[in-house]
Amino acid sequence: MFGLDPTFTTLLLLCLAAALALAIVFGMSDTETYAKYSKVYVEENLFSGGAFFHVLLSAFPAAIYLIYRKQIVAAVGENQPVDLASIAVLAAMPLLAVSSTGVDRLTLYFSFIQMWIYPAIAKALVAQRDELRLATGSLVLLIFFVYFLFGTHADSYVPYRNLLFASS
Repeated sequence: MFGLDPTFTTLLLLCLAAALALAIVFGMSDTETYAKYSKVYVEENLFSGGAFFHVLLSAFPAAIYLIYRKQIVAAVGENQPVDLASIAVLAAMPLLAVSSTGVDRLTLYFSFIQMWIYPAIAKALVAQRDELRLATGSLVLLIFFVYFLFGTHADSYVPYRNLLFASS
């Protein structure tokens, strides 16, 4: 970006994103929409039983990416949005204790990291490709299984109902 040092560029982008977020929060604090979301996510603090597993769907590949970042960057090149999103998703994990529903909704915006990281890992770690595919596929299916079948919220949402697990 403009021939600047990559570390400086990343820091600049983080500062701009934080400034934009603060401007939005303070600029919208008197609106009806803000009042609605504040009531639902802060005052009532609705609990989402499956939020941990839902966030884990993005946090797991983010952690793998950060662990194997050197190999992935060497194989597919650098991707600053994925760097920032990976850090943000992992930073969101402890925030589940504060507002599970709010964090669950916010991390939906980071779902793209799953689609980018899994193929990048497979390309970077060629020697272990078959084992890696089996491990990541199994883990993702396990997370989905727990999230969709054992979540305390499953009966509340029509898309999760099916003939095998219909409650009525």
